[in-house]
Amino acid sequence: MKIPKEAIFLILVLLSIWTLSPFIVIACIAVIAILFFQRLNKYELGTSLLLFGVTVFGYVGLKIGLPVIGKLSGLLGLYLIRDSISAIGRHITLYTTLAVSFFICLVFYFLGPQTSVASEKLIDVIYYSVIYVFIFNAIFFFGSKINYVMFSRLAICFVLLYVSIAAQYDLSEFKQYISELSGLRTAVDQWNIENIVYTKDGFGDTTSAVSYQLVGNFTALSLVLLLSYILSSSTPGKLLSDCKFLIFSHLVLILMSGARQSILLVMLAAVSLFFCGKSIDRRYLTRFSLWMSLLVLSLVIVGLALEVRSIVNLFEAEGGFAAVINRQINIDAAYELIAEKPWLGFGFGGYYIPEFGFKSGEFKYFPHNVLLELLSEFGIIGTVLFLSVWLVHYVNRYHASRVSLFRAEIYHGVYALPLFTFYFVSALMNEILVKSIALFILTSFMLYRPKSHA
Repeated sequence: MKIPKEAIFLILVLLSIWTLSPFIVIACIAVIAILFFQRLNKYELGTSLLLFGVTVFGYVGLKIGLPVIGKLSGLLGLYLIRDSISAIGRHITLYTTLAVSFFICLVFYFLGPQTSVASEKLIDVIYYSVIYVFIFNAIFFFGSKINYVMFSRLAICFVLLYVSIAAQYDLSEFKQYISELSGLRTAVDQWNIENIVYTKDGFGDTTSAVSYQLVGNFTALSLVLLLSYILSSSTPGKLLSDCKFLIFSHLVLILMSGARQSILLVMLAAVSLFFCGKSIDRRYLTRFSLWMSLLVLSLVIVGLALEVRSIVNLFEAEGGFAAVINRQINIDAAYELIAEKPWLGFGFGGYYIPEFGFKSGEFKYFPHNVLLELLSEFGIIGTVLFLSVWLVHYVNRYHASRVSLFRAEIYHGVYALPLFTFYFVSALMNEILVKSIALFILTSFMLYRPKSHA
């Protein structure tokens, strides 16, 4: 009996989670190299390195004493997709808009606390903007050269490497939890409880270097791109059948991470395909949506039965949706800051949580909502100015191309709306401006799309 290649890959994924061994992860990468090597190209490796590898290898490098590895992986990613640089010159108006946005951030930086946290945030906004321009440029203009099945296999390997290194270095005392349902979140929470840093006012600042949100969101992003690729294809049934083990690998990692919004991101991204063009096979899309709904319902039932804290809290939290997703304190703080300085805010990087007793900009807190972040740091005036710059840019691009967000394509027949949905919901629920800038840049690329594709 011949074992499918994807089944071998899934077995190694499950072994990686069970043993939390970096050596098993390396074996996964070896399987990709051996079994799928003839299908791997520089665009898949380059884009996956920029989207996932820079963060993962940056973390790995810090733990093994070679922090330069993260930067080198980013340079390697840029080198691999260097052919796409020829298309960079098409986006002069985007660069102008980004430059004006950076100038606004700089002005409000000098109006703010000017702390090291604020300075780091300003540098990160510029850094990630450059990275996202290269990523989306490669995806949109060379998308036909990227096999998202291979891309997703690589993403899974990067996430597994991150988890296994975290288990060896930062969560060694709690790694017995990680292979359980919502286990990574439990392990991180236990670490935070035992290593909390208290202030003079009694409030704590947790400093765990491991992020279960990163694991969940990276895996969800990979799955969103994979599903968009599969469900937009001319043979979705065959691709779904061929990739069932790969999809299952993604879902296992998301459930292990305990990042609840990652499941929501995948579901909303899949649903967004209903609003795309006629080339979408809605039969398979409906089946997948129903299957995901049953999976979530089963997850809730099992989580309640096993008293998994992240599931139980969904039903015990008071205060509405913000409380359910553990954002109430951050959002309340944003409202308080906006009420105190409504017009010009607290300056770039000036957001803080008064209840914790910290000074403005002392710690890297954010309200988990890009609009509230802008309002609390830029005020009404700065927020309107910042958003108006982008709105004018979008209107000009739309008039030039007449491309709707609902019809924008990564390449012929593969719609970009699920990717937009992922970044849009992330910006409103989880990310800081440093990462939410991806939404602004992505929207620009979607509205630029010409009728012909690379």
